[in-house]
Amino acid sequence: MNIVGLIVTGEQTGSYYWAQSYPSKDRNKNGYIDYYRVPVYKLRINQYDKNWKVTAFRDWTGLRFMPYYNDPKSPNRKYKSRGFLVAGLSNPRRGRVRTYKSDYRIQNTVSPFDGAIVITGAFYIHAGPQKLSDWGWGSAGCVEVIGNFDGYKKDIAALGGVSGNVDDAIAKLVSWKKLYYDFKAATPPKLRVESGH
Repeated sequence: MNIVGLIVTGEQTGSYYWAQSYPSKDRNKNGYIDYYRVPVYKLRINQYDKNWKVTAFRDWTGLRFMPYYNDPKSPNRKYKSRGFLVAGLSNPRRGRVRTYKSDYRIQNTVSPFDGAIVITGAFYIHAGPQKLSDWGWGSAGCVEVIGNFDGYKKDIAALGGVSGNVDDAIAKLVSWKKLYYDFKAATPPKLRVESGH
């Protein structure tokens, strides 16, 4: 059994994704869905030995900051924040993962992938768009992994040295206190409406 670290870097890849604001999609009330160009960030899954030396890793990419708009005049009461903000965790943050939700379903669109790694409160790491050309995902601040999220989970299990069902493997890593997260500092991007469709 190995220690596994989920690294969310502050390093952008140079690629961008066209996202919708969430939970409301038309901030400027012109009758069209608003799209924002958001940066893609580098993610890494590290395997550590007992001395916290990195012994293997896998690289991924994800969406760390996303446009959030909860219409103050007609708010989605599931979310406390009102108005527009760039949602995401920007300060450095490290800790042990205490909860894995294997049955979590994506809230903002349809996804073939389930599961969410809880960081704090309602901030999770979960599935994102499979390709950058899959426009229109939204987020309330979660990190959304780009690509095959089942592959991301398999990498966690493999680096952790746990075989079998990947959801069970991640749950074991959590219960055995072997799964950690490490958010590096990052300045939230300035997002504005780039197009309406």
